[in-house]
Amino acid sequence: MPDQDGLETTTTLRREFPHVKVIAITGGSDMIGTLNFLDVAKMLGAHRTLQKPFEMKVLLDAVQSELQT
Repeated sequence: MPDQDGLETTTTLRREFPHVKVIAITGGSDMIGTLNFLDVAKMLGAHRTLQKPFEMKVLLDAVQSELQT
């Protein structure tokens, strides 16, 4: 979303579309550290978090797993 960062987007998605599965992905942030971003994303409702770089299989496995729950 062009006017929101990932954490704001996660919050919006969880509020407006509570059944949507959220997988937060980060490559780092100047505002907060990568691990803090992922922790905050989880607290805000992200179902899974991934830190870049990751193999495509990791993303596909995460998506498949969330679609099955």
